[in-house]
Amino acid sequence: PLDRITTYQPEMNILDIFDANPHLNGDFKFSCFPMSRIPVTVHESPPEQVFQRVPVGINATSLMTLRYRYPRVTRKNLPGKAMLDFSKIPWDVINRKDYDTHRPIRSQCDEDEVWMNPWTSAFLTYHYAGSLEAFQFRDDPRKAERRTEKHYFEKYGNMDGSFEDDSPRFWISNFVSKVGLQQAKQLLKDSNVVKVNG
Repeated sequence: PLDRITTYQPEMNILDIFDANPHLNGDFKFSCFPMSRIPVTVHESPPEQVFQRVPVGINATSLMTLRYRYPRVTRKNLPGKAMLDFSKIPWDVINRKDYDTHRPIRSQCDEDEVWMNPWTSAFLTYHYAGSLEAFQFRDDPRKAERRTEKHYFEKYGNMDGSFEDDSPRFWISNFVSKVGLQQAKQLLKDSNVVKVNG
């Protein structure tokens, strides 16, 4: 939440934010910075909202961060994610046998911080289920029943969004301004794009 980030501009990247807010470094456990993760509901926004402030030429309906804008926040959400500062980690510690998806390097990431309170986390990670087609398309090693239409609507379709959030919207205009429209379209062709009919 931005009340913990005292200096912020929309064009800042993660490193800029840490440089401008040195007090955040106190949140590090060794070189691991935990982030709370919260689910975004599968209720889609209407087209006029999806395309709002999106550069001309970008297909906003292909981007989940623009289609789904209703996160659900409670005191205890999904197990979190983490950012790692590899410049502070010795090479002999970077061992792929010592990891899971929520603690990328167990010796660096505190187990107690996997379940973070979103109201005290400096950064939030949004978890997008997306459309049913995208949900079922993903290569996921978990049990097949967790990828079914029934599971999708039971887990994600019945969640009411806590609030409408447009903060993820700004990345696309900043991205286009940095790399140009044609390069942005090429880079987005197969990355973070959900194919939709029509």
